[in-house]
Amino acid sequence: MNDTRPSETTLPKVSVIVPNYNSGDFITEAIQSILDQDYPNLEIIVIDDGSTDGSDKIAEKLGPPIRLIRQKNQGPAAARNTGIKAATGDYIAFLDADDVWTPNKLHRQVTLLEDNPDIKVVYGGFEAWPSDKSGHYPPLSSMEFHTSGSYIDNRLSGWIYHELLLDNHIHIITAIIRPSLVRDIGYFDTELRTGEDYDFWLRASRVTPVLKLSDTVALYRTNPNSTTHTPTKINNEKLVLVRAIERFGINSPDGATV
Repeated sequence: MNDTRPSETTLPKVSVIVPNYNSGDFITEAIQSILDQDYPNLEIIVIDDGSTDGSDKIAEKLGPPIRLIRQKNQGPAAARNTGIKAATGDYIAFLDADDVWTPNKLHRQVTLLEDNPDIKVVYGGFEAWPSDKSGHYPPLSSMEFHTSGSYIDNRLSGWIYHELLLDNHIHIITAIIRPSLVRDIGYFDTELRTGEDYDFWLRASRVTPVLKLSDTVALYRTNPNSTTHTPTKINNEKLVLVRAIERFGINSPDGATV
């Protein structure tokens, strides 16, 4: 029987940006979820953001197609920016080192980007992956998540700036973008230690319609030690929201509003 699956040379290249800070317990599983995608033309760029737990060495030992870049601790925005600058792919996707992708995510998202040249962001649903009382996470094989093929969530597709004012619907680990988006809107704001992705998607939603897969495409590990769960003196998400409204107003580029 002939193998009719696309070969690496016939597929667009996807650069996967993986910021890592002390995720030694989880990084192997995160990277494996990328390698398990039905998508061979990959480069995986792990940006170690000053880890002290040896997780950088774990990533280094995994070898190609993984590239490891070390930098001093600067936060997730700076780590992602470093990865974007190093990326050589036709598309850029993101996965944090303590989270995982569900199967067939990349293939479906790349297909949508290839079929819709006016779209610069494709994202999908995500689900929390909580630990038990002892801090252990159930095996990925035991998790049930929503899958329905390539069904598009029309409510949260298109020009969704006004929807993002109500909630940050685009989780960074579910998204894939065209590199030209960064040329349009700039990089992640390194002044923000949290909320940097919200700021990025608000700016993105001013220049491109988006598509959302209704399926769960990533599992977000609810890790109490992560940056997201670390208290900050400033409510960056509120700051980002106020700044966006002052700059852009409350209407999407197509006129839709909250």
